[in-house]
Amino acid sequence: MGDDFVIDWTYQSVSINADMDVCATAAVVAERLGIELTEGVSHDGEVYFTGQDGGQRLSVSGEPTLVHVHATTVGHAIAEALSGPRFRLKDLSPHPEEWSQRSRAGWKRLLPELRAQGWQVDTGCPAAPVEVLGELPGGEEFYLRCRWDTCTLEVDDVEVGEVVLDGEFSASYLLPDDAVAVLLKLHQEWLTR
Repeated sequence: MGDDFVIDWTYQSVSINADMDVCATAAVVAERLGIELTEGVSHDGEVYFTGQDGGQRLSVSGEPTLVHVHATTVGHAIAEALSGPRFRLKDLSPHPEEWSQRSRAGWKRLLPELRAQGWQVDTGCPAAPVEVLGELPGGEEFYLRCRWDTCTLEVDDVEVGEVVLDGEFSASYLLPDDAVAVLLKLHQEWLTR
């Protein structure tokens, strides 16, 4: 993706492991963040605590104990407040995750380029599995699906071919540039069949 891509950190998700049981962790979290936590019991009898911080639901649960806030504007502040002995930052990431932001930006850039070349194209699902569908420049309906380690192209409901991808990643999470490269490769195979 181009060098002009900037990750949006407006919202973050934060996960912090604690070396204490759930109740002790909840007490420290409530004190350090200055929030009230409510105790609950899950359907399988596990105690958990929830509260609001930064306008989002904060949870303390599990074994090992995990403090988690999804899509907050104060993730960095939470991580800082819960740093130090007995707490270990597990994850602090932008929300949506960087991969998802890159994917959205890539499709926003690539779909108009394909349309300008005569494709009628849209994403059925940008990830898990990647699905691209529409009409080829010649008018035939197509469907590209990337899942597990394989991308498959169907034209007019007939399988044209597939590409098995090597590497330690899933085709379900191909970035748009890679998915379009596979689409164009398989389209070329179809043209030369």
